[in-house]
Amino acid sequence: MFGVRHGISPTDVAMSTAGQSGTTLATETTLVYAAISHRIAPKLIGYVRGSWQGMQYLGGAYDGEFDNFINVDVNLTYELNRNVALEAGYLFDDLMSDITDGGDRSYTRNRGYVGVKATY
Repeated sequence: MFGVRHGISPTDVAMSTAGQSGTTLATETTLVYAAISHRIAPKLIGYVRGSWQGMQYLGGAYDGEFDNFINVDVNLTYELNRNVALEAGYLFDDLMSDITDGGDRSYTRNRGYVGVKATY
């Protein structure tokens, strides 16, 4: 699976600053994503997904500022039977933001998980 989306999106940064007219409520957003899943063995499935999202803020205090967001997700699922599976995965997120008012908005996050999935 592969795709591209472009449009206007609401933002989590709605700010009105003294001396600035208007409030930043939206971004012009481009999202590029790809995902693939593959049955490695009869009971083992691998999954990889990645995306890049570019957001340019529209209006208000942050007009013209830009965010880049990268996300990668890797997962292995071992099917014990039709309804129960073991899962392990890793997720990586990286936000690079031009917005620095009140501290740096940028972050990098690494997460891992293991678990049991039951489907009924």
